[in-house]
Amino acid sequence: MAHALTAVWMTAEGSPSDNLAPEKVTPSWISALYALMLLVALWSVYAGQLPDWSRWTVVGLLAISLVVNLVVTPRWFRIGFLVSLLTFVTGWRVAAMHDVWPLMIAGFVTFLALVAQFADAMRKDWQSRGSAAFANHLMWQLALVRLYFGVNEVGHATEKIFAGQASFEHMATQFGQLGTPMPGLFVIAAGLVEFSLAIGVGLGLFTRFFAALGTLYFLVATVAFGHEWVHGYAWDGSGWEYIALLIVFYVSLLLSGGGRFSIDGWLLERGLIPHTLIPLCTPRAGYHAMS
Repeated sequence: MAHALTAVWMTAEGSPSDNLAPEKVTPSWISALYALMLLVALWSVYAGQLPDWSRWTVVGLLAISLVVNLVVTPRWFRIGFLVSLLTFVTGWRVAAMHDVWPLMIAGFVTFLALVAQFADAMRKDWQSRGSAAFANHLMWQLALVRLYFGVNEVGHATEKIFAGQASFEHMATQFGQLGTPMPGLFVIAAGLVEFSLAIGVGLGLFTRFFAALGTLYFLVATVAFGHEWVHGYAWDGSGWEYIALLIVFYVSLLLSGGGRFSIDGWLLERGLIPHTLIPLCTPRAGYHAMS
């Protein structure tokens, strides 16, 4: 393993950082926006716009985004892009929950830049594939949908464990009204599971394992606690249509894994995942395609 890591580092020093890296929207543009957001976040803390521990989560998460984008993204684009995206979205979500408009506006501009960077990487990859481009269209379709459904869990995790005392107590009250024992403990547990799904599915790390975890989590949450199934197949009125959509998506990832635009894909290309753990990331056909 140590030899493999050394080889990866030497490759990164002497060649382009990632075969899926963008061409025009460079990490330096994104770093400037992350730095701006961090400065705005520090001002928001000084102005008292972020309560109790939410001030530390916002500043800490945006600082991680900046450092990762400065240090990791230029060398290993997929790793840096995915990790900094997750921490950025989480910090942005906390700011939105507390109506910190300067951070919300700066976050929206940063998000548009990240979308442009993703599109740039996709365009560059398509142009390099020639007659094999359609297969790569499917790969990018998977990446786009996986990122959405994975990062979607940030919104649910944030209100439980990142947004501050008032949000946590509100969620504990809601869990208590559902008859959940030790509601505060269950709020923390649910928040950690949801954030782990944002990491495992959104970033594509041990994707199939976290897809199975997500499927189980939504089934248990619906049947044992939320009781959406008693309200019928409907989007409104607490029905189970949205839950069914999530479960179908997570089950589909058991068939495909995370694809190339994922941390799994980056690690598999370099042989950095132990052979016994590969089935947690991708089926056999995916392993042969990426390695």
